[in-house]
Amino acid sequence: MYLYACNFFSFSMGLAEAIHPTLGTIDYKQPMVKLVFIGGSLLFFAAVFVVSALASYAIKTYRNFRAREKVFWNLAVLRAMYGVICTVFGCWAIWWDEVGIKDVVHATTPTGFVIIYGTVGFFLFEVIVSTTSDLVFGKFNALLNAHHFVSILCS
Repeated sequence: MYLYACNFFSFSMGLAEAIHPTLGTIDYKQPMVKLVFIGGSLLFFAAVFVVSALASYAIKTYRNFRAREKVFWNLAVLRAMYGVICTVFGCWAIWWDEVGIKDVVHATTPTGFVIIYGTVGFFLFEVIVSTTSDLVFGKFNALLNAHHFVSILCS
């Protein structure tokens, strides 16, 4: 266990490589790689959304919500998961990523590509769910949708 922890926090590799060494050898600029990572993150967040919905049925308050409120509850869980992931990757970039520390502006690492593509997948999922929710429930929140569309454009 100690050896694994030492390898995980090795300063010579990025967080992505610590998760799986193959992530350090991928050419992240290839369009198919981008699509796979973005699609994979979208599917990951969809799975978190579904698991949240299934697990939340154990909570009486959740069962008493209307359908639209349940969607927003599950989105809140999803956003919390995304926040934890970004916090871990952000802390890694600030304190342990040697390449990022040396060149803050122009450094590109596998870890950076993974989190950027994950962010695009997250915001795509958010746009899909919020737009679908607006269409199904007949309520349109212009500011929320504008926020998500701008987030995708800036990702």
